Amino acid sequence: MSLTPGVCAQSARRIPAITGAVIVVLLLSACRTTGDFGRREPSFLHDTVVPATREIITGATGLAHSNYELTHDEERLRAYSETLFSSEAWSLERAADEAGANLGLDERDYQRERRVEHASGAAALDPDRDVRRPELILASIDFDLDVIASFEGAAIRVYEADMDRLAALRENGDVPARDVVNTTDRAKENRGIVEETILTLHNRIDDYEIETRRTVLRHPEASQIALHNAIGRLAARVDKLETRIRAVSDPEGVPHNLDLAG
Repeated sequence: MSLTPGVCAQSARRIPAITGAVIVVLLLSACRTTGDFGRREPSFLHDTVVPATREIITGATGLAHSNYELTHDEERLRAYSETLFSSEAWSLERAADEAGANLGLDERDYQRERRVEHASGAAALDPDRDVRRPELILASIDFDLDVIASFEGAAIRVYEADMDRLAALRENGDVPARDVVNTTDRAKENRGIVEETILTLHNRIDDYEIETRRTVLRHPEASQIALHNAIGRLAARVDKLETRIRAVSDPEGVPHNLDLAG
């Protein structure tokens, strides 16, 4: 995905105190192609420069950032999450939010803002919202259901691994402070990805409902029952995902007590 000058300017305004070199990295951080299931293609900028810059910035902002190499399941979790994100319509706000989060400038808030728009009714009245044909909406829902199944499996394995890591941190004696930070921050990062993805899916359900109300006006031959049933299946699947995630979460937090680093 490439950024427009407007996106770049909006992203840059988030960090007026950083150097010009860091701004350049920020502007390029969202410009990357993806392969199957949203996997990022190898890139020196994104695999080396962006992580190094993110470490510097998160040291100043205090946001969670781990230097540990991603496990196979953590890579899959991120790939499936990105696949679900990428099926949304592109927007300048989402691109700016992603660029800022990639460099650790701030936490993602685009999906939370969209929840407010849905709750207020503003999203339903947006005249610029795209409306697809009924069969394309049904196909999109089927795609989401397939990816959710894979995402759920990866999320559960990642949460269980985080619990094992945090238990080992508590029980295995002294380790360098950096290992404490890396372990707890990775658990926070993983938790954030799962929570953001679930929030995205709730917004997606509302989007489908809005789109259905409009598409049956353009295509009166469409079956409202079939569309509403498909949306209902997606809503039930997201509820099941949340239930299963809670089942593998520690009662003290998700996952475990993430304040170990103080």
